[in-house]
Amino acid sequence: MPQGVVTRARLKIRAKELAATLSGANADVRSELLLSDESNHLFGILDIAGAGSDGFIIDLKTGRDASAEPSPAIEHQMTFYAHLFQASYGTFPKNVIVFSLQRGPTEIQVAPSAVATLLDQIRAAQLTERTDARPEAYTCRFCPKRMTCQPHWDEVPGWERPDAIEGAIGNIERSSSGTAALLIGGRWLTGIPEKALPDGTAPGKFARAVRVRRRNDSEPEEWAAGSTTLIRITHAR
Repeated sequence: MPQGVVTRARLKIRAKELAATLSGANADVRSELLLSDESNHLFGILDIAGAGSDGFIIDLKTGRDASAEPSPAIEHQMTFYAHLFQASYGTFPKNVIVFSLQRGPTEIQVAPSAVATLLDQIRAAQLTERTDARPEAYTCRFCPKRMTCQPHWDEVPGWERPDAIEGAIGNIERSSSGTAALLIGGRWLTGIPEKALPDGTAPGKFARAVRVRRRNDSEPEEWAAGSTTLIRITHAR
């Protein structure tokens, strides 16, 4: 059966499951919600969140991520999101859910003690004077130092699912729909909102883009921007 047919069938099934989950919640449901912890300089964007007595957070897993079973990396990510929810709403989420296109909903158990441990680790990393960074995909994703952390850029190409690219801008294309595409280091990055292009974006400039997604192991490489993509014009390494 063609992959597109399988995907559409899964979407129909999972959409009903997701709708049932949301309809039964006594909460103010929002999607792509930016939450922050100003005191610790942390932020993140939740796919779906519901504030109220039955507060919850849901992270959607699609594409290659849809087949992934709960892992320490996913638990770490959801612990981080649970903290941001608590920092924003003053209460801990009642339910922490990973919703996979292939597997459906899976509840992740996040204890307040796990959040406390994570915050201790983050604060220690922020205060330390060490220069021996230890890049990992799940810790680097929303790190505020990501654009300038060279150890991170050295490691990204070797990650199982790289989410960042860098290189000289070779070309810029703009569409009537208000999006743009950049040729960065010989790789097209598409679906960029015009407002996301930084000042000074021009052919010959060196650019870095984080929180991007490679399109289906394409050759030559093609990448897609998303709602959390960040682009910066920097000096070449």
